[in-house]
Amino acid sequence: TYYLTVLPVLDIVRFIRKHNADVPIILGGPYIRNQIKFLPEDELYALFESLGGDYYVDSGEGEQSLALLLDAIKYKKPLHHVPNLYYREGGRFVATPKLAEANDMNHHLMEWDLFADDIRHIVNLRTTKSCPFKCSFCSFPGASGRYKVMDLELVERELNALRKINPHLGLDIIDDTFNIPKTRFKELLKMMIRNRYEFKWYAFFKAQLADRESVRLMKEAGCVQVFAGCESGSQVILNNLVKQSKVEKYYQAFEYLHEFDLMSIASFIVGFPGETDETFQETMDFIESTQPTFFRARLWWYDRTAPVFDQRERFQLTGDGYEWEHFTMNSDRAQVLADKMVTEVRNAIHATDYPIPFEMTVRGVEREVV
Repeated sequence: TYYLTVLPVLDIVRFIRKHNADVPIILGGPYIRNQIKFLPEDELYALFESLGGDYYVDSGEGEQSLALLLDAIKYKKPLHHVPNLYYREGGRFVATPKLAEANDMNHHLMEWDLFADDIRHIVNLRTTKSCPFKCSFCSFPGASGRYKVMDLELVERELNALRKINPHLGLDIIDDTFNIPKTRFKELLKMMIRNRYEFKWYAFFKAQLADRESVRLMKEAGCVQVFAGCESGSQVILNNLVKQSKVEKYYQAFEYLHEFDLMSIASFIVGFPGETDETFQETMDFIESTQPTFFRARLWWYDRTAPVFDQRERFQLTGDGYEWEHFTMNSDRAQVLADKMVTEVRNAIHATDYPIPFEMTVRGVEREVV
């Protein structure tokens, strides 16, 4: 899972066990990786017991480990040859050797034909892996390894395969940031336009890299919605976040999105080190001025695997997760402000999650949502 806390994981395991007490349960993802990194062995194994899973995978990618594990379970093979694994043996948990995975996107393409009977309206599509930016709040690049891109001719091959299955699919493009590198992005859009695909799609979007040409091409290529991780409307906080962005670039990006009638979800975190009531008000003013279609407000999650952990002394940062304190604010005050953002913003609609469903991307539906 992509969960960072234990409660939803426990809920999922309990739900599965309620309906099938014997099915093997495999757990992995950032929550599991973080616990393996920080907990002493005895506490880690006690956690595994309380979670109720059978197998735990510790890998930034994990596809190879998962495939080997499924093969071992299905054909009752020994588990010791499966890397990056924790499992029960003789009444206790044991660990297999670590093996870093670096799955090449250009050599592991989706065989969409295998899923033709199961594909309905929306598919996930990925054309890059990891992220070349090093934002201080985000652990994703460190966990996912070196940034890699799929060759454009292979992206075209996948899109052609999907068109044969259903030319009117919705594409959820799950690249961490779809519009980088800028030159490749524009070439990809031109390829989509040239092929006259009828897909509608949404994607994660680096707002500071937007220019008018790229947004125009996005519209022509079938884009209906973008998710912009702005994080803040204060330059002070953007600098602390190492976002490599200027607030002025954000303003410009939303002008382009409005010009070409693309829906947007602007995401903001409240409480990062340096946050004050004044910087929070700058973010509020930014939202009211730029008027994204939707916005998302969330309390900052202190991830000890993110680069900000190395600056904890500079920021006088203590705590963990959603309970923390630093030199300008604590999590209780930040939650009050995050709630204020949800209730007091007037020129955008609060969205609890992304993406907004395709059936809501028609002009005027955002008013009906309210």
